[in-house]
Amino acid sequence: MTNDRINNSINKFAEFLETCRLSKNKVKLTSNSESTPFALCFYIFCLNLIGDKDQLNKFKFDWDDELRRNLTLYKDTRNKSGVKLELDKPYLQLLTFTLSALSIIDTLKNNPLEENTIFVKNIDIKRRLNLFGASKGLPKSGNFAMFYGVLLIHCKEYLNCNVESKIDDWVDYHLKSINRFGFWGSFNSMSHLQFQNGYHQYEIFNYLKIENPLISNAIKNILALADENGHFAPYIGGGSCYDYDAIFILSQCKNTNYYNDVKNFFDSNINKLIQLQNNDGGFCESKQVRPVDYSYFIKFINHVLASKGTARWERLRQMVTLLRPRYNRINTHWSTYSRLWNESSLWDSWFRLMAIAKIDDLINNKSRWNYINYPGLGS
Repeated sequence: MTNDRINNSINKFAEFLETCRLSKNKVKLTSNSESTPFALCFYIFCLNLIGDKDQLNKFKFDWDDELRRNLTLYKDTRNKSGVKLELDKPYLQLLTFTLSALSIIDTLKNNPLEENTIFVKNIDIKRRLNLFGASKGLPKSGNFAMFYGVLLIHCKEYLNCNVESKIDDWVDYHLKSINRFGFWGSFNSMSHLQFQNGYHQYEIFNYLKIENPLISNAIKNILALADENGHFAPYIGGGSCYDYDAIFILSQCKNTNYYNDVKNFFDSNINKLIQLQNNDGGFCESKQVRPVDYSYFIKFINHVLASKGTARWERLRQMVTLLRPRYNRINTHWSTYSRLWNESSLWDSWFRLMAIAKIDDLINNKSRWNYINYPGLGS
């Protein structure tokens, strides 16, 4: 029955993808937004995950041109805004997304964007990680740690740069600063921030096949954060990023004592994830954050009371913060359009499907999914 539900979910999702396509090269984050460079990357990621090789092959050269053009234009725009590109999250995000998308359509090797990536071979990686507070687990430090990890690996594998010592420094830095919860930062108890931020380093560990000595601690502490519906966000209804980040790390359980615990958890919750799919075939961030009504407070208070320590304060803070009108919609640099919490988007859909894929792989011991053969998100 679960296999049928997964296949039906994939088919419905394929229909949603078409509602986000404006033309051959123009893709929207949601069916209501404008086309953006980020959306095209997410669209390619989604096609790859569900194995739509026909479209990927049919449009590969058109998309290769568009992806490179988009990156150049975005780079110029960010440059004109006065930011330092190698410290700029939006630019580094589009850069690494573009590299992943080009690897999917198999054109990256033809032109591996040396002019955009070569800078990383000259940086002091430990100093750069300290700049963003990676060892302290500061917000966004995980993103930057992953960006630099991706770019160092890219320089090694695509540009033949001698950066092995810098990659070793990256790994050494993180292994030596990992905390007792299996993540980074000085915390007295487990928190949502720790795994949501630290997930990014786990992606690089996974790609490099680095054995994390505290993976069991990470799995144990993440499982303890699950709410009654199997979600991991500090707000109600789950969150596409929070849930996937947690599930990705939990899926690394095969050589730990928590394999059966994780498998049972996955067995109990995969259908709940599938049921989050909207009628249009896409997935959203959360169906419960809006509207703010009587049920909002009841659900959120129960969500807060079901946690403890730092996680309880995170949930309480989210309950209060999300009451503000400015959070009626979700704003990101991926689009000028602000999407609704319950509105299907390519980003949320990709993360929800990847979560379903990781669970499916573990409980069915086979894969119907295609991950990205490149370091970073979705690998």
